[in-house]
Amino acid sequence: MTCTCLFVSGRELISIKQQDLNISPLNLVTLKVDKQSKTVNAKLFGLGKESAIYKDGLGCVLLQDDDDYKITYKEQRPFLPRNNNELPFPYGRKDTTITTSNLDHKIIQEAMDLAFDKTGIHDKTTRAIVILHKDTLVAEKYAEGFSKDTPILGWSMTKSITNALIGILVKQGKINVTSPLKIPEWEHDTARKKITLDNLLRMNSGLFWEEDYTGVSTVTNMLFNSESVYEVAVNQPLEYEPGTHWEYSSGSTNILSGVIRNLFDTHIEYLAFPYIELFLKLDMTSAQLETDEAGNYVLSSYCTATPRDWAKLGLLYLHNGKWKEEQILPEGWVDYSIKPTPYSDDLKYGVQLWLNTNKNYFPDAPEDLFFFSGFQGQHVIVIPSKDLVIVKMGLKNAQQFDMNGVIRTIIEAIN
Repeated sequence: MTCTCLFVSGRELISIKQQDLNISPLNLVTLKVDKQSKTVNAKLFGLGKESAIYKDGLGCVLLQDDDDYKITYKEQRPFLPRNNNELPFPYGRKDTTITTSNLDHKIIQEAMDLAFDKTGIHDKTTRAIVILHKDTLVAEKYAEGFSKDTPILGWSMTKSITNALIGILVKQGKINVTSPLKIPEWEHDTARKKITLDNLLRMNSGLFWEEDYTGVSTVTNMLFNSESVYEVAVNQPLEYEPGTHWEYSSGSTNILSGVIRNLFDTHIEYLAFPYIELFLKLDMTSAQLETDEAGNYVLSSYCTATPRDWAKLGLLYLHNGKWKEEQILPEGWVDYSIKPTPYSDDLKYGVQLWLNTNKNYFPDAPEDLFFFSGFQGQHVIVIPSKDLVIVKMGLKNAQQFDMNGVIRTIIEAIN
């Protein structure tokens, strides 16, 4: 976290300690930062040591002792050119004048007051709100120390990027969601060979998983104690018949990362794929996917981008996978993605996307709302019936923050 906030987001260490690490036990960690080598070492109570290093093109990588794989990407990554056309955001980079027609300013201010802390208070911890209505920026606000140019870690919102990457591969004819997967580790396992791409996307593969961050579990072992997130996830045993049980699993998404990697002849092609086929086309110049030590994208958790660039992803889904004149995702892919997954606790989950089916998350918002969601309340909200995209980034999750009230108030302002 510290490495990414420092060297990807460009923030100050004191701010990171006061905000991002101000939860137990992270507030007890001793940090040593070397800005020259771009490394961060961390110890808890003087025991053990964790190290992260920033690598150009790869972001920050958590190391297990030595850097055994020595993955580099500096020379090969397709760094994204800034779009200098005369179009304003979101379809260009021209200085944007916020459109104010058909908008109740007083009510928008009420939404911002509900979302943001007052000066000198650090309770709601909202860092950014960006609102797009009818393809137009109608409001945005940033907390002190953040701006439209500050990349922010989306955590599990990265899973929704995985949805887009799989969709692109489906459109290219390189993969099929209903066919069993050709995974080498499952080649001689009759039961696991039945798992389809759709099962992994919907998190109903039946593989054993523990999405528990309070102690040692499969997810903490995968993210923080392994060189390869893919290997930890793909080697889990089958616990249920595929398709019969839903369980939220970051492991499923990182298996998908490995599935994507195996489709390419070279590692460089895999690393370049998200940038060439998605970020470049959306002009998401701030986007940074991060890898594990073995060079697998940690698609469950680690993408950093500015709130405006996160909003572009929401807009892509609002328009059924079309950006300007190009159909980036397959036609019908978004409809497929928002079809509720059976057994997913009141039908709350689609394909690496969260749903408001039965208004189970946001009771004052339409049921057609769907969203990307990440740790500590990162949200990209898409509401097709309102032609609306809302990005909220901060440090408070749904139980601590009135996101329903913010959405309700924004809808009231645009009606």
